[in-house]
Amino acid sequence: MDSVAFQAQRAAYFRKIDQLRLNNSILYYHDETWLSRNEEKAVVWFDDQGYGRLRNSQGKGQRLAISALLSQNGFHLRSLDIFKCDEVHSMDSNHFVTWMDSAASTLRSEHGKTTKIAIIIDNAKWHNKLTPESEPPKRSWKKQLIADWLTTRKIKYELYMTKAELIQLAFAHLPPKEFLVDKVASKYNIEIVRIPVKHCVLNPIELGWSGLKNYVRRQNVHFSLNDVEQLCNEWLAACTPEHASGYFAHVYKQEEIFKTADKYVEEIEDDLIDSEDDADHDTSNDDDDVDD
Repeated sequence: MDSVAFQAQRAAYFRKIDQLRLNNSILYYHDETWLSRNEEKAVVWFDDQGYGRLRNSQGKGQRLAISALLSQNGFHLRSLDIFKCDEVHSMDSNHFVTWMDSAASTLRSEHGKTTKIAIIIDNAKWHNKLTPESEPPKRSWKKQLIADWLTTRKIKYELYMTKAELIQLAFAHLPPKEFLVDKVASKYNIEIVRIPVKHCVLNPIELGWSGLKNYVRRQNVHFSLNDVEQLCNEWLAACTPEHASGYFAHVYKQEEIFKTADKYVEEIEDDLIDSEDDADHDTSNDDDDVDD
């Protein structure tokens, strides 16, 4: 988390989030989670005969995928997406983009034409599907496909060039990344912002998922997906602005921790000594001495 790449991601993210808040933009945080029909408390009491567990289940069984938006007012119920799936991840970019189109349309309708709205998402692979125009060629493509890719983008190449040369030429002229979900949201004048990679602590909805799962595991006694879905809807609807404010307050503290740490690193950067560079320099000098 202290690498230069992470620091750069955080700097850009905090700059964008601070700007959105300063502009009084309405922020919705998005995430997905999954619940199985066999959800239950991890710890239960047993009697002297070893009885006590509600159900001796094997595996997770069928699951529900839950995709939701959270704001300071709680979960946005009109855009809530709950659907059945199996144990294998069933969310994909097509489903997510379709959902985003509907959710963004609903938000714009609710808030009017001029309200500034942003949706903050993570970097799940189905969130980052590129538009066909910005997709790069793949090394596995046949030579002619790579040539066609170059021709379509009016990139000149010679007929005698090898496949390796063509792919290298293509990589040198890659178009800017354009994500499908960003393009869909932009139709409704809604901005998409991505949380830095591996920084789920900056998403307040994660605390909401924890509360949801605890509630379902306490109340789940029939072990059916329909019951689990009903419990989900109950808890999400009962999440008040007071609850949501608590989640956001926790995230604000996490943001300040990262900002303080990154600022400190920036301030002492000039005083840091790269021991590896020094070692390389010393070795180089030694080699020069030997050659002499």
